[in-house]
Amino acid sequence: MLASTASSLCVRLHPKTLLGAPASRSSGSLDFFKCVFLETSPVCNVANSTSRHSMPAGRRLATTMASSARPVVEVADKAVVPGLRETLWDQQNQKVTYPKLEKEASADVIVVGAGISGLSIAYNLLKAGKSVIVLESRVVGAGQTGRSTAHIMPWFDDYYHLVEKLHGFDKAKQVADSYLKAIDWIEQTVNEEKIDCNFSRVEGYLYPHDDSNGARDRLQKEFDVCLRLGLNVEMMNLENDPSSGSIGKALKFPTAGQFDPIKYVNGLAKAVASKGGKIYETTKVRKFDNNEVTTADGIVVKGGAVVMATNTPLHRDQLIHTFQQPEYYYAIGLKLPKGSVKKSLWWDTATPYHNVRIEEREDHDILVVGGEDHNAGMKFEDYHDAYSNLEKWAKKRWTSAGEVLYKWTGQVYKPVGYIPLIGPDPLANTTGGLLAYDQLIVTGDSGQGMTSGTIAGILISDLVTGKANPWVETYSPKRGAPTSSETVTGTGVRLWNTVEGIKDLLPFAGADNVDIEDLAPCGGCVVQSGVSKVAVYKDEKGCVHKFSAVCPHLGCVVKWNPIDGVFNCPCHGSIFDHHGTVINGPANVDLSPVD
Repeated sequence: MLASTASSLCVRLHPKTLLGAPASRSSGSLDFFKCVFLETSPVCNVANSTSRHSMPAGRRLATTMASSARPVVEVADKAVVPGLRETLWDQQNQKVTYPKLEKEASADVIVVGAGISGLSIAYNLLKAGKSVIVLESRVVGAGQTGRSTAHIMPWFDDYYHLVEKLHGFDKAKQVADSYLKAIDWIEQTVNEEKIDCNFSRVEGYLYPHDDSNGARDRLQKEFDVCLRLGLNVEMMNLENDPSSGSIGKALKFPTAGQFDPIKYVNGLAKAVASKGGKIYETTKVRKFDNNEVTTADGIVVKGGAVVMATNTPLHRDQLIHTFQQPEYYYAIGLKLPKGSVKKSLWWDTATPYHNVRIEEREDHDILVVGGEDHNAGMKFEDYHDAYSNLEKWAKKRWTSAGEVLYKWTGQVYKPVGYIPLIGPDPLANTTGGLLAYDQLIVTGDSGQGMTSGTIAGILISDLVTGKANPWVETYSPKRGAPTSSETVTGTGVRLWNTVEGIKDLLPFAGADNVDIEDLAPCGGCVVQSGVSKVAVYKDEKGCVHKFSAVCPHLGCVVKWNPIDGVFNCPCHGSIFDHHGTVINGPANVDLSPVD
């Protein structure tokens, strides 16, 4: 899949970033950031990638901040697939498997998005006798599913005791029951469809991140609530168990699971197609109008219902977007001696918390560590050495961990009130037709997409077909935000992010203090050009590419992300690669090129 005529190496250092001070952007800086691009001819036609820290097949960068993203390179007449990342699951190897939609079509249900949520929904609807069309802007698994650390969790990582405090016992019970059912559903589907995805049941452990009374109290509160909710949990002491990181006191969940998310969604897509579902890749949706959608090519697709399973809805419904916060997270994979660490899931009580699992290989294991979350769209100088932090943290607890083999990022949406938003769009109309709803959404997984995406598959199918489901009110996007100091503060922060993003439209607000001439190769920035904000990327040949820095979703000014080499919208989480191509909504239009 990867082919090139030449390769180039870009080197760049911002040493002050490690100290938390604004970094110089001069091209004369020392070796800190590295990026390798495979290029195609002519000059400046670099490969699309989510990251400027990219690398050709078979090579790995050993520098601290170098990301292990591999670009997807255009070969012959095949279209480039933007935004794929070299992860442990080989997301970068996803290829176009299903055709592009070329003519008008119709089905009972249109599902937008071919990740775990969209494909689970399509699968269940097909089994219920509905006709389904799945529209995917890139390829199956190209979104956040392929960037997950893929914990299939019975534990709700925003804490059951907080859900009970905010929503009451009954809703906390519904969340717990739905999580358990989702794990069972995945296992059943893997067996029924014979999906080869390395699925296995494993134990999960929640443990205090330090010896403070606060951390121990949090663990005890969670244990007490889990028992009341009827969960199968046990308090353990793993202090003298190095295979579990000698983590000490821990809350054991014996019914967790794990799998390879890319292999799983590939298998699920195959099952959808075998049941008569129509999957169309490289088909971008531009417009939603109740029970029909229009693609970027102007093709209309009609259905009895439309489901947006796109990480966050591709519309301008400020009610939903204010209800959740986009957050970036980081993941690494460290080499382990075979069998040296117990195959389990681990979660600590830190904020943000760390998650750990084991992935087995033929002659070694891989310790998969995630964490270091932060709000999306930070200022350049606010980025820190997240990968190195994760490595140090992991090696302190699992001393057999060796070299870092993989590094990648992802983005999740954390909703006010903790519980994901799955169900009817609050601003969509119902027609009273054959199906119960015109438009439904799936969002706010809060980093638990494997479980909540599966819950969406069950719940959305039941809603569309009119089948009773006890989870409806618990997950409803129409539910009001519960009032508490945390939710009021959270909503205020989200509104302020939007105000800040729009305020950056003012002259010289939100622009980087950098001259384009001084911008290092493989670097990016946002500059003031007259009355406009311009997003700038300089490729490894020194060619400058310019785009409007105004996010086409709701008009906020994007920020350059030096870790991934992309432009992030700080308001609602849209992501654009260094050529301005949208790779994560809610925006569904690219950044406009400018002269």
